[in-house]
Amino acid sequence: MLLNEAIMGRHSIRSFRPDPVEKSLLLTLADAAQQAPSASNLQAWRFLFITDQQLKRKS
Repeated sequence: MLLNEAIMGRHSIRSFRPDPVEKSLLLTLADAAQQAPSASNLQAWRFLFITDQQLKRKS
């Protein structure tokens, strides 16, 4: 994908489907996110996965 395609093809998501995301997919995404560069190579990664809908509404 070319840079201009990525920029021109982007869009904002204003609402999400209520379907739960599989735990294996969450872990795969978190693993991929850890490969991204961090400021000063601090790698201060923290992920919080909230799956309880009542707890999610409180936040």
